[in-house]
Amino acid sequence: LFSLKTHRIAMIPEMEWTRQALMTVDIVGSGNLVEITVFGRPSVQNRVKSMLLCLAWFHREHRARAEKMKHLEKNLKAHASDLHSPQDPVA
Repeated sequence: LFSLKTHRIAMIPEMEWTRQALMTVDIVGSGNLVEITVFGRPSVQNRVKSMLLCLAWFHREHRARAEKMKHLEKNLKAHASDLHSPQDPVA
């Protein structure tokens, strides 16, 4: 779940908003979610939103790959210990 609130502040001079955005990040609920508020021109807000969504996707993919590698390593260690354990002779 990704929550993004956007606002525009008229008090800040237009020139300051051409390439910048002001953001606030608040932790929501149990700490698994954050609410990001982006202040700036609508085009900048959209770029920031797109960038944050891409970063969130990359982070999820990275965590999923790390989890897969952890399981693979565990399975390889278990398989290696099975190969090195003494086998019962077949009569």
